[in-house]
Amino acid sequence: MASSVKRIPSYIAVFSKVPNILRCLENVMPNVEFVNISPDAVSDAELQPLKEAEVIVADCNLLAPYLYHLNAKWIQGTWAGVEPLLNSIDSSKPPLSYQFTRFSGRFFGIAMAEYVVSNIVNWERDYKNVYRGQCEGIWIKDKVFADYRTISDLTIGILGMGAIGKHVSQVLKGFDAQVWAMARTIPEPKDRCPYVDEYRSVSELPDLLQNCDYVVAMLPATIETNNFLGGDILKNCELKKSVLMSVGRGNVISEQDIVKSIENGWISGAILDVFAQEPLPKTSLLWKIPQVIITPHYAATTRGIDVAKLFKENLEKYCANQPLPNIVHINKGY
Repeated sequence: MASSVKRIPSYIAVFSKVPNILRCLENVMPNVEFVNISPDAVSDAELQPLKEAEVIVADCNLLAPYLYHLNAKWIQGTWAGVEPLLNSIDSSKPPLSYQFTRFSGRFFGIAMAEYVVSNIVNWERDYKNVYRGQCEGIWIKDKVFADYRTISDLTIGILGMGAIGKHVSQVLKGFDAQVWAMARTIPEPKDRCPYVDEYRSVSELPDLLQNCDYVVAMLPATIETNNFLGGDILKNCELKKSVLMSVGRGNVISEQDIVKSIENGWISGAILDVFAQEPLPKTSLLWKIPQVIITPHYAATTRGIDVAKLFKENLEKYCANQPLPNIVHINKGY
């Protein structure tokens, strides 16, 4: 009877600009051979190991020009987002013959949860003002510090309940927050995330916005999420004066709609890590609004050691013919 276990490929091609990724892969899997392909490779000889590899670890943007020139069976991406891959799909050609998995799950989830929690604490305790006082040599201790909210006082809405969103929910629940989640369809009770208190469908987004102190947008960039929080939808935040935290993709709301929502008093402010245009231009109004915190798309960045650990787990699944997590579905856009 044929074995259901695959052999480890003779080599794994690595095509990435992630710092130290090759060293991390070799340290975590010393018995696996890795062949590094320079991100600057252009000649056929340089690219041959990439094109002939059965398994590849790669950045989406580097791999995009070669999608239809690979003999691969499985590609492990190094990013959570896969827009460069999706933008390179040619609908006139046959579907890609290999599986492509995103870098997602608990490793990105840990980093994202740290960002969400730290920024909520910073906002609630007004650390921005405290730092200003430090820079000016002023001991600032006014009434805000005697009346701040802890995370346990807050209701936090998560838009985007994938693997990363579920991990963020788990961490928030550890601080005793009330966690609401938006889902395309509300799961059956047996399938619900144990760290979510309330589910709302997409059509029930206004109800979620009306009940949450923070709205954390973690949605992927798809046709369906374009301008998802645009227009006047954030008017539903007016009663709670919610804080918008955008950490998924910048297509969900325009700069103009963020400014409008703050100026109209619908939201009390915004913590922004992703933008429609990156880097954010110096001419952007967002830089000058005191109720806005801006970070340069680093809420959850790819680290070589995390890719290596996840790839080791997934390679074991691949060789055992087990389902791989976070497979990219071209028709869904993520």
